[in-house]
Amino acid sequence: MGGDINFIDVAGCEMLTNEAHHLHLSRRELYLCSLKGEVMDVVRRGGYLDRIGHKNVFRTKSEALRKIVFIRFDP
Repeated sequence: MGGDINFIDVAGCEMLTNEAHHLHLSRRELYLCSLKGEVMDVVRRGGYLDRIGHKNVFRTKSEALRKIVFIRFDP
């Protein structure tokens, strides 16, 4: 949940993408939600959203939970 994040720089974006990559290698995922517009702009403009995965970023916590639970338990 990123609602309290007011700023992110390249180092922060790199940390998130590296974490997403390492989790993916171990069959886990990094999910982000509630990022402020300014933070999303930096993540998007830098190409980090592509590396983290568009499907792993949600506008709200409730949207994230609905989709993550559905994805994990869909037969």
